[in-house]
Amino acid sequence: MATVNEEDADGDTALDIILMRKYKTVIDSDAVVLLLEASLPFDPVTGEPLPNQEHKYGWGSAVQSDDALVVDAVETVLDKYPHRISDFTNATDSKGRCCLDIASSTCRELMLKRLYLHGRFEVKRGPPEHRSRTSVVYFAVDHTDLLREDIHRRYSGFSQDKEKKGENNCPTVALKFMKNRDQYEREVGIRSTCDFDSRYVLSCVKDYDGDSQVPDNVNFRTDAILKGYGEYPYCVVMEAGTMSLKQLVDKQNIAGEDWDAVRNLTRQLAKAVDHIHRRGVIHGDLKGKSM
Repeated sequence: MATVNEEDADGDTALDIILMRKYKTVIDSDAVVLLLEASLPFDPVTGEPLPNQEHKYGWGSAVQSDDALVVDAVETVLDKYPHRISDFTNATDSKGRCCLDIASSTCRELMLKRLYLHGRFEVKRGPPEHRSRTSVVYFAVDHTDLLREDIHRRYSGFSQDKEKKGENNCPTVALKFMKNRDQYEREVGIRSTCDFDSRYVLSCVKDYDGDSQVPDNVNFRTDAILKGYGEYPYCVVMEAGTMSLKQLVDKQNIAGEDWDAVRNLTRQLAKAVDHIHRRGVIHGDLKGKSM
């Protein structure tokens, strides 16, 4: 293993020989995994970058391959170091190109599924949309099963024009992570029993119970911990609202100016509050940031 990145007379490393299919014998898949691990541009445990002469950009070359043997090795390495997924995708090849941008469609999909929370939610980077003492809300694009070959964008945050639309017609959702089970049960239970009109109350798309042993819940919880949401065992996925009342007031400059808009918004708020009251529910926390 100490010599795997040394070059032969043609200037190729052992991994290069496999990638160029210059071998004439059967190659063991475990051997390819070892070669790939020895060719990473960073320490897979600490994430510290390694000198170029040590790794010879082997990872950047490998992710461009569609060879089943190499793809299997890429998947094995990704699964072995799930906490380093951002390092894997942001690593560059010898030309300075990002690995996620140059990867084959198969390898790109493998990386994207691990980048997304639960292989599904591309969480907007940066601060949360809302934070309280017991919960935090993030916007995300829900890719579900819509990962396709034309997904090229790096995992580097949303552009302004795509923030509410998502990509590839994928819906934008709000992920509400909660610390307390009673809060989670209220969020889920009240929507299932009160038959709210979606014009007034955002509907629940999916929910994840951190105490459940159902595989889907366990897998979500495991990945949520890995991606930094460990203190919030419960999550409700809702349709994403366009903007809060505070954002509208701040950005549209209607306060004290456009009285027709103010009256219209007030009328909408009154209808929404009346709707939940008619369903036997009191909001209990109405404020500018939550509307």
